[in-house]
Amino acid sequence: VSCADIVALGTRDAVRISGGPAYEVPTGRRDSLVSNREEADNNLPGPDIPIPKLTSEFLSRGFTPEEMVVLLAGGHSIGKVRCIFIEPDATPMDPGYQASISKLCDGPNRDTGFVNMDEHNPNVGEVAA
Repeated sequence: VSCADIVALGTRDAVRISGGPAYEVPTGRRDSLVSNREEADNNLPGPDIPIPKLTSEFLSRGFTPEEMVVLLAGGHSIGKVRCIFIEPDATPMDPGYQASISKLCDGPNRDTGFVNMDEHNPNVGEVAA
């Protein structure tokens, strides 16, 4: 079993546990014998990449814009985000959620705090119809 297989199988299980669909994952991928952090840093999108560049990067790897949204937005509806990546005044949002974020992330918590991505169902994947 390769590292790529382990990541794919773990992702499949996390999707299922969080309420998503069950699906088959083919195994037997071949991957590198070593891990290269510099290569990962150069090939994975950062949190501040502009949408046109992000879309171009995903298209160059064979993903459609729809698949990109599912991978990025779908994955970001589960779990937590560090406060340093949140700008509650930059985007219109539910006032109650904005107040909750401000309470958790203001002051000394700015650098170390975390906020649930979905304040009501942080461990359940939700798909918009």
